[in-house]
Amino acid sequence: MPCYEVRTISVEFRAENRDVLDAAIKQLGWGAIRAFADRVTLPGISLDLEAGRAEVQEGFQGRLNELKRAYATEAVRAAAKKVRWSCKQQGQKLTVNKIAW
Repeated sequence: MPCYEVRTISVEFRAENRDVLDAAIKQLGWGAIRAFADRVTLPGISLDLEAGRAEVQEGFQGRLNELKRAYATEAVRAAAKKVRWSCKQQGQKLTVNKIAW
């Protein structure tokens, strides 16, 4: 019988755009990242981008939630940039404005 065990959970995590995911991870300042074609490994979190799943070790669910929020923020920024809108971050609130020409 092992003297310790690592519990993991598997949850849905659909990151459709790898560039947006990379920007979200960079925004969070997480340094120790291993990335392969369809897999990203962070401390306590393993993302399978092809399957749209994340495996999370016990105690790291909060980090996954942080990543989800950062991914959503970066996705909004990327979409706004495509249509030439501006984004302004105030605390946790992200405001998107149409630029008048």
